[in-house]
Amino acid sequence: MCFVTQGTPGSDADSYWYEPSGDGEAGGLEVLRALRRYRDAEGGMQRRTRDDMDMNETDLRALRMVIRAEQEHRELSSAELARALDVSTAATTKLVGRLVKTGYLSRTPHPVDRRVQLLRSRPGAHARIRETLGRMHREMLEIASALAPAEQRAVAGFLDRMSDLYDAALLTRPSREQRTEAPGGA
Repeated sequence: MCFVTQGTPGSDADSYWYEPSGDGEAGGLEVLRALRRYRDAEGGMQRRTRDDMDMNETDLRALRMVIRAEQEHRELSSAELARALDVSTAATTKLVGRLVKTGYLSRTPHPVDRRVQLLRSRPGAHARIRETLGRMHREMLEIASALAPAEQRAVAGFLDRMSDLYDAALLTRPSREQRTEAPGGA
């Protein structure tokens, strides 16, 4: 999560997380403000997409994972999906049931281990995703393609470093049990 507050450069809102240093950080703060505006706008777009497709966030993530696995020519089981989503197998069973019922997914038995259910997207899922997101993705590509090659590399490098920072923060985050322990072990 980005903790740059909205405000004008040099305002008290900027100094909540960052003490003014006077060494040209204004440009960096403006980049972080722009990143926050983008994330807020992206969150709104994702909510509208979920509403348009009548899905919750986890359902949409699951559908994306199944489609990505298909694009990579990999089989994806319900158990693998549960691990990837970090939800219980019971929750995954309900989730997959909803996506099957609404026509987004199908289940087929694994050819060797019949206890394992493999997940596949239905053709209607692809059509619905393209209908809902196609124009937006074309416009996003146009904006990114309009950047000069050096700008593309700079933006991609910045976003990759921010992603690495977020991923590292997740890896070093204390477990739920550690977060709920009382200070001093009491």
